[in-house]
Amino acid sequence: MNRSLQFSESDSPSIPNTRFPAYDVSDETFQTFVDALGQERDLTAGHKVFKLHCALCHKIGEDGNEVGPDVLGEAGVAEGSLLRHVILPNARIRPGFGTTHVVMKDGSLVTGLLKKDGPTGITLTIPGGIRKTLLRKDIDRIERRYASMMPPYANIIQPNEMADLLGWIRSQL
Repeated sequence: MNRSLQFSESDSPSIPNTRFPAYDVSDETFQTFVDALGQERDLTAGHKVFKLHCALCHKIGEDGNEVGPDVLGEAGVAEGSLLRHVILPNARIRPGFGTTHVVMKDGSLVTGLLKKDGPTGITLTIPGGIRKTLLRKDIDRIERRYASMMPPYANIIQPNEMADLLGWIRSQL
C-alpha cells in the first residue's frame, strides 16, 4: 500500500495562501532513503552535501551558520529518526524554530526565525545567519507559522547523498 505521509491543514505548510511547497513523501520514496542507509558511506561526499545544502542554516564545527536547530543534538538519535527529521522537517518543530513571515508596507517579504519581539520592532534570523531588525512602523503584518524553514530534502537530495550526509553528521559526534 502506498499511502502518503502528509500533515493536516492545521499544521501543513502546503495549505492555500502559504509560501511553502507541499511536504508529501510517499512510503515508497521514504523506503528508498531508508534502504540507502545500508550502503557504504562516503564521508567526504557527505561533508560536501552538508556545505551545499545544510550550512546556510546549520553549523557543525567551522562550517555553517547558527540559524536552525543544533544538528549534532539530533545526531545521537536512531538514524531512521534523523532521516525522518530531514525528509519531513514539519513533523516536529522545536520551540523557537517556527517560521515567521513579515510583510512590509512596501510589499516586500522577510522570512526567518523570530529572535526578538519588542515594542518598536522585531528581529529575525534569516538564512545565512543574518539578524535583521524590522521596525514596526514599516511592517504591514506578521504571520507566524507552525512550519519549518527547512525544505523537504527528499525532493532535493538523492538517497545515496542523504546516506553520505547522515554518515558525515554522525562522524562529527
